[in-house]
Amino acid sequence: MDARAAADRFLASPALSDATRRAYRSDVGEFCGWLEDRDTSLDAVDVRVLAEYVAWLGGARGHRKGGRKLAPATVSRKLAAVRAFLRHALGPERVPDARLGPRESPLAVEHGLQPRAVAELVQERMRREDRVEHRYTCSSPT
Repeated sequence: MDARAAADRFLASPALSDATRRAYRSDVGEFCGWLEDRDTSLDAVDVRVLAEYVAWLGGARGHRKGGRKLAPATVSRKLAAVRAFLRHALGPERVPDARLGPRESPLAVEHGLQPRAVAELVQERMRREDRVEHRYTCSSPT
């Protein structure tokens, strides 16, 4: 499915107000360009592709535009526009429900963990690092 053609159909939808259409136009267009740059078809979009897009929005893309990162609210707005587009183009069942906003932990996205599990994993890593640091600082020279 051609992403640009699907975007045009989405933006022409009478369900969108003029203000929403204007707001979504650049965000959805940017997403389509990102897919084209990666040679990724619209049909191939899944949670992993969306996570990569969010990472791009929060990192490399921001540096390309004068060195500033995008604000978390801007990333969230762009992701909301893209999800609305994907629900229209692919159907709601194909749009991942995973939280991918800018405040989402990369650890959670990478491992598909709930926030509590991420907190427990981070605490365990911190305990291990503390034990290693303690071992090296308290050991006597040989």
